[in-house]
Amino acid sequence: MLIGISSIQFFSGDTVDTTNKMKDFLMEHKLNYLDAFLIPPFLTGEKLREMINKMRENLSDLRITLRAPSFAENLTSILKGIREVTLEEYVETIKLAAEVGAEAVIIKPGMMFHIEKKCRDKMLDILRENLGFLADLASRNNLLLLLENYYYPYEVLRRAESFSYIYEFIKEYNNVGFALNIPHLLETRSSTDYLVKHCSKKVLSRIKLVYVGLRPSPWEKSNFIQSITHSYYEFIKLYNWVKPDYLVIASIDATVTRLLMDYIREQL
Repeated sequence: MLIGISSIQFFSGDTVDTTNKMKDFLMEHKLNYLDAFLIPPFLTGEKLREMINKMRENLSDLRITLRAPSFAENLTSILKGIREVTLEEYVETIKLAAEVGAEAVIIKPGMMFHIEKKCRDKMLDILRENLGFLADLASRNNLLLLLENYYYPYEVLRRAESFSYIYEFIKEYNNVGFALNIPHLLETRSSTDYLVKHCSKKVLSRIKLVYVGLRPSPWEKSNFIQSITHSYYEFIKLYNWVKPDYLVIASIDATVTRLLMDYIREQL
């Protein structure tokens, strides 16, 4: 299992400053894996290319996964325009990942609000078609395509049961799996124990990447420091059943990242 950190910890207005901070932190902690989160305008494709090229001058063995933007993006929207823009954005992310030598692309599969739920079967058929298209594109570029769970009530991939449901959409694609965000899972009042209990071994085997960090989300500023231990213990329990390829310690706060890294390294 490859242990790394998220780029979200280092965002600043200056590309050179951000690059140096990432490089120094990775080298200080003897890491060679970065999960890069595309968040325009803080981290765009153009900035990422520049950063990766510069970092590889000192870290020639740098390995990367690339997280697509995931704010208003929605492959399951009833609005065709939103679906098309989202699909276009994910296609560009896959192409960028191949260009910078990334190993996987992480996307948010979609959201279903009240209007989408009224025609749920149709919208899920559209999601299945979109995921198939992206899976084929990722495969042609030798990339994993990983679906991340979120905790909002309208998310398609949210609770443990939804992993089993979405698995049916992706099971024919060997390069498609899940990026399990443990803080997001915990916010749904679930746990990794519950996930293991309610998902088959085939479903669990598709968990290729795991995010640990503060609740409610690694991608938000949080003062819920107590959740460090909760997130950590949930991962250790999961590790008895699931051996992911990647573990990303994700936090805006460098102190949180260091604490989680120390805890996990002591146990593995």
